[in-house]
Amino acid sequence: MLRLPVCPYCKAVYRYGDIRRLEGKKSENCHHCKRSFRISRVRGRVILISCAAVLLIGLNILLMNIVEGLTVLGCFIITVILIAGCVLLFPYTVRFYEIDGERKKTDSTKGKKLKRKKLS
Repeated sequence: MLRLPVCPYCKAVYRYGDIRRLEGKKSENCHHCKRSFRISRVRGRVILISCAAVLLIGLNILLMNIVEGLTVLGCFIITVILIAGCVLLFPYTVRFYEIDGERKKTDSTKGKKLKRKKLS
């Protein structure tokens, strides 16, 4: 689940900073092959946030039972630190997908190349 995305066409690798720069965009052109791809981030973030929520609830309950002097403020500080860690993991939940029009273009050109080879 947690890996940086790659171009769906040429498998070009995108770095952490590149993904942070793409924040808020719906589509982008690959820096290597220049084809357009769709950017999806919802599914991965929902999974990450739900896992973090379950972990935080369990951790806060555990700490309140183990540590006698822990207050609500202490639990709040621990929660804020762990949420900040999850926000740093957001670029790892982004995925790139082919745009249908781009895929059809490549399929049709491959088909033409195959037909030419057969005729020769």
